[in-house]
Amino acid sequence: MNFDYNEILNILYNTLESWFLGFVASLPNVVAAAIVAVTFWYLAKVVRTSVSHLVLRFSLNIPVAHLLAGIFQGITVLSGFFIALGILNLHKTVTSLLAGAGVVGLAIGFAFQEIASNFLSGVFIAFRKPFKIGDIVKVKGYEGEIHDVDLRTTRIMTVDGMDVMIPNKDMFTSAVTNLTFIPQRRVELDIGVYYGQDLRKARDIALEALKGVEGRVLDLKPEVYYRSVVDSVTTFRALVWIEKSDPTSYLIALNDIILRLKDAFEANAITAAYPVHVEFQIPGRNFPHFDLHQEHPHFPKH
Repeated sequence: MNFDYNEILNILYNTLESWFLGFVASLPNVVAAAIVAVTFWYLAKVVRTSVSHLVLRFSLNIPVAHLLAGIFQGITVLSGFFIALGILNLHKTVTSLLAGAGVVGLAIGFAFQEIASNFLSGVFIAFRKPFKIGDIVKVKGYEGEIHDVDLRTTRIMTVDGMDVMIPNKDMFTSAVTNLTFIPQRRVELDIGVYYGQDLRKARDIALEALKGVEGRVLDLKPEVYYRSVVDSVTTFRALVWIEKSDPTSYLIALNDIILRLKDAFEANAITAAYPVHVEFQIPGRNFPHFDLHQEHPHFPKH
């Protein structure tokens, strides 16, 4: 086989010449695309700083500020990248990249929907601020003090010393009782007296005993109301507002109420009936707490 080297050289020359001419023709577009890319790169940094400062004006949650700043920075960089590809007339490439990004984004969304849900809930919590660090809350069967709130979880130290991590999705979508939002708290105690007792006398004795409860709100008088008559027991409810809503103050007040009622009834020959049912309440809400069923020689069982 004989090779015509001149023909080969001509082909190579023509090819290189067409490439060079094409490069020269597209050089303005290349320069413009490079300028756009660099401009958007620096613009993304400005956007990141501005968004971070703006978010911190409305929320002191630094992780949320960094997350949103990073998202807007990424959006700005990608916008510049796609604009640069458009200037280079790579429209098909842009379309393919967008289609691929959509498919990948959909797959990631399905795979990490729980994580994404917790992140979004963390962002909403940071802006709405339904609770803050140090608040006493009750959620999903746990009651305790909020120690930390990040983008995925809320950390609660329960009243019995457990460190519980609750997903932000549950903190945002579940019913959360914030016991710190309203500082005062009402302690309720249901107790019965046996048939044949002087009910008015028992009520007056209970009211007098409740006036000395530790931590009581002095502006709000104790209340006692008879509620039901079952068999030979007449049940009344004692209501006392206390100054603090934290679990320790509640337990101290509850303990004081029980002891004062016991001593007052004992001193006046009033016989209390079991069981004793205890509740706590904040204004507009009423939540059962626990029952006392233990035996006591001074509170005979019916």
